[in-house]
Amino acid sequence: QNQSPFLCSFVQRMPPPPAKDQTSSSTDLRHSVRSSSHCSLPDKENHPGPSSNSPDKGETLAEEPVEAPIEGRERAMSCVTAFESLKYGSLTPSASNEELERYATQQELLARVSTPEEASQISRLSHSESMEALANLSKSDSMPTLGGEDDPEESKLTKSKRRSFRRRPKVFERIVHAIGNKLHNVEGFMFPHRPKVGGSSVRQLQPPTPAVTPKVKGGVLLRGCIDDDEHKMVVRQSIAIMKEMRGEEGLRAVGFEYRDVPVDSDATSSSNDDDGNDYGHMIDPSEATETMARLFHAESNTAITLRNRKEFIADGDMYDQVARLCQEYAQEVMIKEGDLEWVTVCDAGNNPEPIRALVSKSLSKNEEILDKEPTLLIATGKGKVRAGIFSRQHLITSGMECSTALPIVREAQKRKMNCVLLDPNVHGDRLGMATFEKSMARIFRRWESDEVVASADKPPLANRDLYVLSHSQSGAQFARYLLDKSSHYVPHIRAIAFTDSTHNIQWTKDKQDLNHLLQSDKSVYFKVSKDSQDDVLKPLATTGKPVDTDHFWEHRFGNIQTKCAGTTEHSLTNWFAHTHIWDHFDKFLHGRNDNQ
Repeated sequence: QNQSPFLCSFVQRMPPPPAKDQTSSSTDLRHSVRSSSHCSLPDKENHPGPSSNSPDKGETLAEEPVEAPIEGRERAMSCVTAFESLKYGSLTPSASNEELERYATQQELLARVSTPEEASQISRLSHSESMEALANLSKSDSMPTLGGEDDPEESKLTKSKRRSFRRRPKVFERIVHAIGNKLHNVEGFMFPHRPKVGGSSVRQLQPPTPAVTPKVKGGVLLRGCIDDDEHKMVVRQSIAIMKEMRGEEGLRAVGFEYRDVPVDSDATSSSNDDDGNDYGHMIDPSEATETMARLFHAESNTAITLRNRKEFIADGDMYDQVARLCQEYAQEVMIKEGDLEWVTVCDAGNNPEPIRALVSKSLSKNEEILDKEPTLLIATGKGKVRAGIFSRQHLITSGMECSTALPIVREAQKRKMNCVLLDPNVHGDRLGMATFEKSMARIFRRWESDEVVASADKPPLANRDLYVLSHSQSGAQFARYLLDKSSHYVPHIRAIAFTDSTHNIQWTKDKQDLNHLLQSDKSVYFKVSKDSQDDVLKPLATTGKPVDTDHFWEHRFGNIQTKCAGTTEHSLTNWFAHTHIWDHFDKFLHGRNDNQ
């Protein structure tokens, strides 16, 4: 059916062969074939396809019914390509079964030869000789000659080359099949939602129904898309738009915006909209104790949550771009409310971005303020989070205040403190420690140089007050940095709050001043809770309460006072513990009582 329709029609029209003595010699058979000129195979160039009045595919010929197929005719049908390409003289409509089998056998032999001489020898073989040569070929890799013996004139090198030529495709084919089977197994493991039919994975998408969200190759179709192609097109267009924009402008360009939503951190129930989207602990605005900026899809007026996020923001590059814009917008808000600005630590060099830090404008203009006013240092953990951001996921699905340092910055402004927000992941978390060291050396170079002249009315460096909020990996980075700089910082550190930090007290065995600081009442550790939590935005009742520690904990962190952070989410420890963090800082904040 895959060959020329004219040839297929020709074979179907062939009448059954007449009865013939099966004991006729091969010589007579060859003579009858060569001398016959009743019907010749048409040339493909002269007959490229069926004529205009030929029957359509699927129709039968009423004037010439097709006879029942026989074994020889079936083999002839399978070898139509061979008859057409070799053009063996002519073929009579009354060709016998033996003659058709001879042509089919010769075609199998011709497919395994590599020289014209061998092809010429095969064309002169009789039916019995062809069958014998094919049987011998299945037992040996070398090509037999007319008599079934190796040709003495054929060199061993020629046979070796031909043998390797025949074998190589089979080896490649086995390798390809092995790789395909491995990929098939991996695909079945990675995408188990695809049903299995007959041992193969069904790739057809299930039709969307009101109760089932339409899927797309392991994910969810964006809302409004009806198939995979439209989903991919929308994703590509959104990425192209967002790459050229920044912050709030980029979010609005793709249909997202942040809105202030009234919440109550002490609420015990959460409310859902008509689509079942969780808005967190939303209450009546008149009863709200605070608000939280939540990401909304503007057109549908839907808050982005963990349950519906994939319907608006696809995984992969689109998620990364939306997360980048959300982080930039959150930084814009912190810059505005905290009176901050970007300070370049060092140039980009071979990296896409320079190392920068968010610093209070007053400190950026005059470094002497470090010796006069208290300073708050805020450092984030590792990953793709940037300066002042603790979680990309919660910034998208939960809110801005709970996932960033914005509440901490607001409280620092109330206390007239300078703020320094480091960006250790600007060049990736693998270079986080090097970036942390460069940032500290640049921002606090005045302290590390010790070029300050003491005034006559007060002891030198008396007002160098540093408060530290260190989250996750930055706790380890800060402790390691102080190993070589303890004399410049330890005397001026008034309080430290670690939130799920990864530092180790064993590093400070040879630094007694640092070892004592990390276990004194100046330091506190807010630990993520192991209790069950149905709603990540609902604080636990144990928030801020002391936590019992074991021998392993004390060996790792020492005798530091440890309290519950009030959540099971690592990246939300700063949000639920932020009031207790400030209670700890206020105990050591210079001049707080006088100001009150």
